[in-house]
Amino acid sequence: MHLTTEQQAWLDRDVAELNLSGRTLNFVTERLGISKVRDLLMLSPNALHVRNYGDATRKEIYGALASIGFYRTGHEPVNGKGTDTAHSTNKE
Repeated sequence: MHLTTEQQAWLDRDVAELNLSGRTLNFVTERLGISKVRDLLMLSPNALHVRNYGDATRKEIYGALASIGFYRTGHEPVNGKGTDTAHSTNKE
């Protein structure tokens, strides 16, 4: 798996820099105890299935990660267009 320089730079940045909504940011930092992008990427998709947090929260998280180049396996962009929102790293 190859990470771009830009992706590597994001790994140690705070999740607050992903511009998540307040509700989603609180979920990630308070409920899941995640502070760094690296840790958010390491979560299993099942970790995001928590009572009172649904598809909109997951989509927001995946979308924020996709915006910085991290995609769920099988959802990498094709010809520069994403097929879905993201969770794991992009393969180059």
